[in-house]
Amino acid sequence: MRSRLLLIALGCLPLTAAKAQAAPPVVGEVFLAAEIERPPKLQRSLAHYFPAEESYGKARVTVEFVVDTAGLVEPNTVKIIQAPNSAFAEAARLTVVGQQYSAGATGGLLVRTIMTSEIKFKPGQVSCALVIESRGVRLCFESGK
Repeated sequence: MRSRLLLIALGCLPLTAAKAQAAPPVVGEVFLAAEIERPPKLQRSLAHYFPAEESYGKARVTVEFVVDTAGLVEPNTVKIIQAPNSAFAEAARLTVVGQQYSAGATGGLLVRTIMTSEIKFKPGQVSCALVIESRGVRLCFESGK
């Protein structure tokens, strides 16, 4: 195996252990995670992406996005707040789009929620069996576990 970057997706802040109960969604409104009783909680990540170039080292990318009432990230809402370069930004964007959350809830209703997450990349021993190109950046793909 060649030395590659290993992606670790941190849970979004703030998180609670409580699970949202099934309830009708609040149509059209978007809430900050800090404003609601039960913010979305990361359930699983379907895929991980990281820069394909071996020269990349440790990095942190801060991402903001909206989680809908089904617990899915709305792709058009993903905004990179901070990233060291475009390769890490694109890897974080694609990773976040593939994440699944519990839906946010407040007052017994499911709500769309604005979340902020930090994605940490660090050197590790990972094989890069599949390389894709997205927005002009070469990325390694690893299916979620």
